Amino acid sequence: MYDGPADFVARTLPIVHRATTQGAAVLVVVPEPRLSALRTAVGEAPTEIMFTDMATVGRNPGRIISVWDDFVHAHADAPVVGIGEPIWSGRSRDELVECQIHEELLDTAFADAKSVEIVCPYDVGSLSGDVITEACRAHGPSAGAGDRNPFWKPLRAAPEGAYLQSFDERGVRDLRGLIAGLAEHVGLGSERTADLVLAVNEIVTNSVRHGGGAGTIRAWIDGEAVVCEVNDDGFLRDPLVGRRRPLPDASGGRGLWLANQLCDLVQVRNGVEGCVVRLRVEGRRVR
Repeated sequence: MYDGPADFVARTLPIVHRATTQGAAVLVVVPEPRLSALRTAVGEAPTEIMFTDMATVGRNPGRIISVWDDFVHAHADAPVVGIGEPIWSGRSRDELVECQIHEELLDTAFADAKSVEIVCPYDVGSLSGDVITEACRAHGPSAGAGDRNPFWKPLRAAPEGAYLQSFDERGVRDLRGLIAGLAEHVGLGSERTADLVLAVNEIVTNSVRHGGGAGTIRAWIDGEAVVCEVNDDGFLRDPLVGRRRPLPDASGGRGLWLANQLCDLVQVRNGVEGCVVRLRVEGRRVR
């Protein structure tokens, strides 16, 4: 925990110095201006330090583990120390929940790694008490105990009047037209519209192949974003699917990983009632 930019540097700089003197590879993934402040304070270092803007690579929290995973594999012969700050003031409520799920999965993601330490700073001066309380629970002595499902947190209900269509192995009828119509209202642009069409198509294909052969799709406008939600009867057994870069010979996981790369937010919920994948792409509302 820290309180303000100066305290952030004061608390994280010793972590970096300790890691570098011990020969560790260091990855710092935090948002600006704290990223530049720490980089300046560190100066020259005896071992490799990589600085990455969390607001860019972690805009969608579902992308963050792959950033750590790539770095850990690139430094397999050295201990790895990381500073990662996915939660900051200004995150939406949905983004905060996904960041909390991300942090719950970190121990699982690197359980077999030889030596990986990731510190997650929180700004107590700008974050709400509820967020700090959840952080203390997630990082406390009982964190990771039991068989807690990280995807138990409910999604906000889809709005009344959301577009609804069932699909089967033939896919979604006029998917591009559906998304393009919504995208026009938020100024999404042709490139981002194509990204969302591709992401939704990947998830629908997953539903057909692995989720019982059928499902439903809902779509709506939320503020300045287009949201598409795919439901099926499947069950994701691997909580890290879509969060790690798929291996070349992997039999699955590419669709959800691609969706995470293309979308501004991906929310996955998995339980006895099936699997839900909600995709969000931000645009600019046309007045």
